Amino acid sequence: MADRLNRVPFDSRVFIEDLRQTASLISAPFDSEVVRKVVAVFQEDLARCAVQLKTSSDPLDGLYFRFFSVGPDNLIDRADRYGLRRHRPNQLDLFQARLMEVYPHAAQAGLDFHCAAGLAKLWTFGYRPMDELTELSFMPESVRRHQAFFANHGLKECFCLSVDYRHSTINIYTFLDPVHRTLSWLEQMLAYTGSTDTEAIVPKALINALRADAFVGMTFSWDNPAMHRWALYGVDVRYLDAAACRTLPPLPPRLRTFVDASPTLSYDPHLNVAWSFEPTRCVVKFEKAYQCTPENSPVRLRGKQVPITVPVRTSVGRPDAGGFICISFSGGAADAP
Repeated sequence: MADRLNRVPFDSRVFIEDLRQTASLISAPFDSEVVRKVVAVFQEDLARCAVQLKTSSDPLDGLYFRFFSVGPDNLIDRADRYGLRRHRPNQLDLFQARLMEVYPHAAQAGLDFHCAAGLAKLWTFGYRPMDELTELSFMPESVRRHQAFFANHGLKECFCLSVDYRHSTINIYTFLDPVHRTLSWLEQMLAYTGSTDTEAIVPKALINALRADAFVGMTFSWDNPAMHRWALYGVDVRYLDAAACRTLPPLPPRLRTFVDASPTLSYDPHLNVAWSFEPTRCVVKFEKAYQCTPENSPVRLRGKQVPITVPVRTSVGRPDAGGFICISFSGGAADAP
């Protein structure tokens, strides 16, 4: 797709300066030593993979960058070899190890970095039913006790898990089928989770932001029986299209600045937005493509090629056999064999 191609090739020096400039735009902390070390370790991955920038409406939130990569290399092992983790939370390491034992075809396919604090998240992509994941003994009790909640709200298919090293939490991401992208579903979710800070959102406009695709992210930990927060994600939301913006929820000034002014290599950067609900506040999160990958490389699942195009395109293939899907992140299209 021509509109997903980049204007110029990735350049690590330019990338570091673009991160510094973006952090300045949104008054986020920036540590050049931290960023330079990460870029040096993952320079080849950043140069060839989909790369995103991320921040939120919270004025105290930082600027993050992430890349998505599928390959034989263990990303977190490489990060550890070069000392990129400030802490080693054994509980999260054990969780991730057990997850990969149960699902050896899972794809540890991405890392998030905070521009001042360093390594933040590890992403593991694939597909399994939620009612299966909630039966795993190593899942936090807070996840297992929400089994009925997942089923009752149509959150039945997980496609991604992440571990958050800065906050010692895990995040679970589920598909949200079109039948649930309604005002009534949103109202039920807000009522169930006790979210009270809803004045800043326009429910009808929020539903409009889910037209291309949507998913739900939920945050859990081992030391809290409750769900910390949940977020409703709109995928490929057209906030850079003036006409489309009139039907979308207005963005807080910090995010409007981020969307309009942060550098990107893409002619038409892919935008994802999330409304994150906690009991007492709603935070808007935003992801903007810095670099898109121009061609699709199907990957193999138990001997079958499965073309996956997340997040530059939004379709996620689903296996007809057990096991997580390994995912390639790219911008083109390919037919399944």
